[in-house]
Amino acid sequence: MKEDFYWSPIDESGPFGSDAGSDAAYGFQKWRKSHPTTSPSIGTAFARFVMEGKVDPTLKNYAAKTIQREMLPIITRQFAQPDQVKAHNEKMNKLLQLVKKMPNHTTDQPEVGHEKHNKTKNTR
Repeated sequence: MKEDFYWSPIDESGPFGSDAGSDAAYGFQKWRKSHPTTSPSIGTAFARFVMEGKVDPTLKNYAAKTIQREMLPIITRQFAQPDQVKAHNEKMNKLLQLVKKMPNHTTDQPEVGHEKHNKTKNTR
């Protein structure tokens, strides 16, 4: 990425040139500083599901793989007690099951309850 437009904050053709691209990069940079080892794919998948009721299949796959990784012993050894590992893994399994149920962005209706949290839902 040696061409200037990749890094330009004003070139609308670049990834950071639009207001949305610049805001997204800044938000991610700020978040990353306080979460240096956490994958954003889980939060991104859930945020997209809550806001849109659907998730891109590739993002779903990344989120599922990240959740599975969160249950590996190398990750769970951060917990001091076996009951903490068990509680963590139970939550990760709940997340994983929900991610698997999230409808792809190509389907019409969500299968699981995002409606409760989506304030922009059209009620005809």
